[in-house]
Amino acid sequence: MISILPNDTTSISVGSLLGVDMHIDLLNSSSDFFATNDVTEGLKISGYNAIIGAALDNESANQTIMEAALPIRTVRLYHLETETAELQESELVCFGKNYVLLQASSAILSKDLEDGIADLKQRGYTPILVKAEQYECLQDNYRNIQRVILQGCLFETDMLSLTGHNGIESKRLAQKLFKEERVSFAGSGACSADEQYMVNELFHSKKLVKQLQSPQIKNKELLTTY
Repeated sequence: MISILPNDTTSISVGSLLGVDMHIDLLNSSSDFFATNDVTEGLKISGYNAIIGAALDNESANQTIMEAALPIRTVRLYHLETETAELQESELVCFGKNYVLLQASSAILSKDLEDGIADLKQRGYTPILVKAEQYECLQDNYRNIQRVILQGCLFETDMLSLTGHNGIESKRLAQKLFKEERVSFAGSGACSADEQYMVNELFHSKKLVKQLQSPQIKNKELLTTY
């Protein structure tokens, strides 16, 4: 197993490296403990400048929320399996370089995922698969990772998974994706101050800091979205 917590340490803050947090759950969590202001304040303290938050409908997308500790830019999140018709036929709400945020059930078959991504690419969009480390078809067969990437898909991976919070398989795949520079967007994934602390503790690792300095990580590119 790949270790992400070597003895060497660093004091670099995550926010100074990434600039923008791509936070899929920030505006959509139903958990009682979830407090948006606490999380955004924690991200601000961690050095972030802004947040990309996922919106589940067109009306909530492409807005900037200024009431929190950091500005939150909302972008549309599409579900590959439940919004198939819209993904295939409608003009999609995209951001950045024609990016489209995409999610699916964790148990989706690799072929179905690849076909959906190929359809989006043919329509001129660049899909970003959110929480890529949590998909069983990518955990079970690493060759599927390459096939999905070859279809033109980018990966968003939550750093919280590196702590083991989302299960051992998600942790292993997250480690692999970061090590092999297959992550295009890194999200904190933190839904509470305690989880943000867990993510911040990862940055005692010089190895992880180096991985996040990869030119493949495009978070700072999203500052132009505001």
